[in-house]
Amino acid sequence: MSNIEVQSIRGITEDNQEITLSGQILWTNVNHRTTEDSRSITISLVAAEMFVKPEGAESPLCTLKFGITNFEFEGNIGREQKTETSHRFDRGILAVSLPFGEIRIERLPDYEVAVANLKATQSIEPTCEMSLELSTHDIQWAKDFADDLCTILSLAKGTKIVWIYLDGYDGEGVNRLAFHKNAVTRPYSGASASVVDSIHPSDIKELIEKGYERFAQLKGQYKLGHVIDAYLESKRPHSYLESRGLAAIQAMELLAAQYAEKHNLVYIMDENEFGDKLGGIGTAVNEVFQKAFGESYVSALCGEHNEKLKSLNRRTLRQVLKQVFQDFVLIVPGSKLHALMETRNALVHRGSFNTNDRVNEYYRVISIMDRLLLKMLGYAGYILDCEQKWARVHL
Repeated sequence: MSNIEVQSIRGITEDNQEITLSGQILWTNVNHRTTEDSRSITISLVAAEMFVKPEGAESPLCTLKFGITNFEFEGNIGREQKTETSHRFDRGILAVSLPFGEIRIERLPDYEVAVANLKATQSIEPTCEMSLELSTHDIQWAKDFADDLCTILSLAKGTKIVWIYLDGYDGEGVNRLAFHKNAVTRPYSGASASVVDSIHPSDIKELIEKGYERFAQLKGQYKLGHVIDAYLESKRPHSYLESRGLAAIQAMELLAAQYAEKHNLVYIMDENEFGDKLGGIGTAVNEVFQKAFGESYVSALCGEHNEKLKSLNRRTLRQVLKQVFQDFVLIVPGSKLHALMETRNALVHRGSFNTNDRVNEYYRVISIMDRLLLKMLGYAGYILDCEQKWARVHL
């Protein structure tokens, strides 16, 4: 049975809920039970997605609520919290205005316990729900929006934030569907990974309001979602600093490569035209090397220098980054760019930082990437600059 390929499973639960399992479905266990009167089979499985709704429920959906993990924040709207033992107010709702309407991110009832667990164990915890009105949009649009929102929040907090479920409600507030997905998550990276301070709700609000449309425009052009996911690996606390620095460089190079491809900056001159001239250049270089170093040196090269000659037609990472910084109005002094390239070369070619001041080298790379990605999203507010000991400074 484990070899059966299943695309979806549909059925009715004991309480008359329609259930559909889809995506990759893995059989984990099959138990057979036989008695004198009957025989039963119990199948345990894991599905990528699970969709549940009451049988025959046709009421149109008005509101969707997405369960979001690992997002710690202060809201801009107060709310009253009553329990059997306490009565208090907190800033538990963050309201954000977007072109299609308002969204609200609200803390879950056990928010404080979840955040305490995150900080103590670097776990993965649902902390809040994001709600939006469907109006003229459909569920798939809402899922895509929630994905984009979580990517933006992940950049702000420096930790992987995802949604893992959604509930749908009709106009009377009755729950008409539930959807759960097997999301790719990461443990909480800690407060020091944040670049936008969620203690100041106006900062996060500005980032979402200015960044959402920009992210939607740029994510396809520059694979911005992949860049941010790769970049988040550089902020995971339980990795070697060299590995984290290399992850940040990898994200930077991925972004630079996408930018160069889009703006036709990969090659200095036409690749075919350069290739036509390369043969003569290679012959001339061979003659120069032979005269200068002897036949044994040329033989030891095994023709590898001809491959390196091809790279002369490619723009360097430094050249592409200078153009990226200029286009997105990020000021990086020449001395800092030079130091960045020295760090990059050392990490890529030696697996170590360029100097003994490893921590400052790492934070220099992180600070530049933080600023660049936020600039790309059009954010112009305050940031926590790790290079300045997490001072809250204007971008």
